[in-house]
Amino acid sequence: MELKRTETDYTNDYETENKYSNPSDTLFNKDDLDAPYQITNIDAKNKNNDQNTKKIILIVAGIIIFIGLTIFRYNSRHKLDGTYELIGASYLGTYFTVEELEENSGMNIYVKLEVKGTNCKLEYDYTYTRASVGAYFKIDGNDISMQSGGEYLYGKYDPVEETITIEEAGRELVLKKVD
Repeated sequence: MELKRTETDYTNDYETENKYSNPSDTLFNKDDLDAPYQITNIDAKNKNNDQNTKKIILIVAGIIIFIGLTIFRYNSRHKLDGTYELIGASYLGTYFTVEELEENSGMNIYVKLEVKGTNCKLEYDYTYTRASVGAYFKIDGNDISMQSGGEYLYGKYDPVEETITIEEAGRELVLKKVD
């Protein structure tokens, strides 16, 4: 018995063949992804998004650092702002209060230092002498310096007592913060 070619066709008919669904159809809601090894465009991270995010983070960090340094610089320049008045003086290691100085000298003694950032104004009034001098005020840690013209005065700040001690030629003036 011989088979006829017209009765039996061994070619594949792809249109009537049973197909299995592709899992990516279900996961990504796409149709016609049944072809084997078919590569489709799937949303992935964009390199530009990563670069933009890094730029934004760097800009924000830069702004925060700038603001922090500005606040630190402002606070360091203005930490001594206020008015200081004379509470005592010492000479060759002997300390006198203002009252003792007035009693021993027979004069009224008043000294005031106003500090505003990098500027200060020193006013003093001894019974026969009165003056007011403006100066440049510089702070370096707890060391201070005042410059007016070519004259310099140096001193120290005591943060616990809130006093400024100005030193000159073996004499020291101690001023306490009142405002």
